[in-house]
Amino acid sequence: MTAHRFDLTSTLEEPKDAPAPSRWLSEKGVIFLASLAVLGAGIAAWAALRPSTNNENFPGGTWWVCSNKTCANEFALSMKQLGEHHEKHYGQPVTCPKCGKEAIRAEKCVECGKVFPLRRDNPACPDCGHKIGQ
Repeated sequence: MTAHRFDLTSTLEEPKDAPAPSRWLSEKGVIFLASLAVLGAGIAAWAALRPSTNNENFPGGTWWVCSNKTCANEFALSMKQLGEHHEKHYGQPVTCPKCGKEAIRAEKCVECGKVFPLRRDNPACPDCGHKIGQ
């Protein structure tokens, strides 16, 4: 075997025509980040401009209370969900998702948060007396 000798005193020099290393992102990195920014802006615009599942008259959807006193489930349906129900079950009432019994159209008080069956003769919250629609 022959022994190899290394000269540790010499230094490697880069060729004079070699480009200097860049401290900034490479061109591919910049293109990638710009693509991500455009994609993020597109998603944000879609989220802001997509049609709502509710409308101006019912921005929070519609409230319902189960007619079964032992269940007494309170739930909300968006206008889209209510429309889909009427398309699938034309002429049939909305049913409780918990027990399957008929549901009664309700209102939610903006003052105390109580959900109660909607009545034409007394549009006020039975708990706090707040007039609905005011």
